[in-house]
Amino acid sequence: MSENMIGKAFVKEVLAVPVEGGGDVFVYEVENRSDDLLFDNFYIATFDDTSSEIVWGVGHSIKDALENAERNWDREGDEYPNPFREALETMEKMEPEDLVGEVTVKEVLNVPVKDGNVFVYKIENDNDNLLFQDFYIATFDNLSNEVIWGAGTTPLDAIKDAERNWDREGDEYPNPFREALENLNEEGNNVLFNY
Repeated sequence: MSENMIGKAFVKEVLAVPVEGGGDVFVYEVENRSDDLLFDNFYIATFDDTSSEIVWGVGHSIKDALENAERNWDREGDEYPNPFREALETMEKMEPEDLVGEVTVKEVLNVPVKDGNVFVYKIENDNDNLLFQDFYIATFDNLSNEVIWGAGTTPLDAIKDAERNWDREGDEYPNPFREALENLNEEGNNVLFNY
């Protein structure tokens, strides 16, 4: 599937936490500034180990993004102690920074599911002022609003993160991300492996 440019989002660093053992945790607010993007503003949590900055979590608040990143780190992290746990403990003592920039948002996947659509967007960091790597977000649009449920370094990672988050916090609807994954597998669709 080709990537269609949908719009732009404004990104602002709102929290920076140096962690023991080296590296920093950053939280950015991603503000929708496009009429073509239907999702609400959200936050991403990253870890910069001084060689690269990677998105580990997404949420509707700073705390939600850090808690999502903490869970993802516990599941997939490496030799470092969980930096997001430390950031959560010291979050209230930190002063927000004023590092801002703009990113490009591209729709890369649209999977029809019962009661709506699952979308995956690529967030391209095309701003030298922001240091994090490109990443993907997974949303569910129930035909009345679109909500971000997951993030990852690939479309598949974003959908799987959204699937886990829906299972933990979702409402009465069946998990649309599980359905999207099943639909993609049934079709023998390799679109997720193109990224």
